[in-house]
Amino acid sequence: MSGMICPVCGTVNAHGTLVCSNCGAALAGEWTMKTVSLGNPASGANRFRKQRIAHIGKLPPHAAALYINNSETPSIVLITSEIIFGRNVAGDETPRFDLTNFQGQERGVSRKHAILKRIPEGIIVEDMGSSNGSWLNESLLKPFTPSLLQSGDRLRLSQVEVEIYFAEKPAATEK
Repeated sequence: MSGMICPVCGTVNAHGTLVCSNCGAALAGEWTMKTVSLGNPASGANRFRKQRIAHIGKLPPHAAALYINNSETPSIVLITSEIIFGRNVAGDETPRFDLTNFQGQERGVSRKHAILKRIPEGIIVEDMGSSNGSWLNESLLKPFTPSLLQSGDRLRLSQVEVEIYFAEKPAATEK
């Protein structure tokens, strides 16, 4: 008998399950289709995680590499103050990182879903009261409650996965 391993917590779920029975992570899509024997469960989510290296040596100060939906090539963004993750809508001038081209609408991303902010201690993430929630690694984020990110963290914005890498602290002389 086989099952599907959750990419977030490593729980083995029954074959064909769409959502992890332990943490609620999405189990649909090629990036989660890891099959193991139910008699030999995975030891954890990191067992199947790829090490992300495409951004190494290419990030300017205040930049972050975003691997979206398990892409091999990152999107590079500058975070000098803040970036809103969401979907662009005609007539709305709010600047944001548009997840429409990453199946954002189909995967339940809100127009203003989450925000990344640069603070002296690093980068924080906040869910902006989204309809379908945001997760940092395995933890559901409370709306409008900041959480400090570490390079390599995984965000899930509804059903869109974002793995983020950045310099923990940019050089103090850089603006």
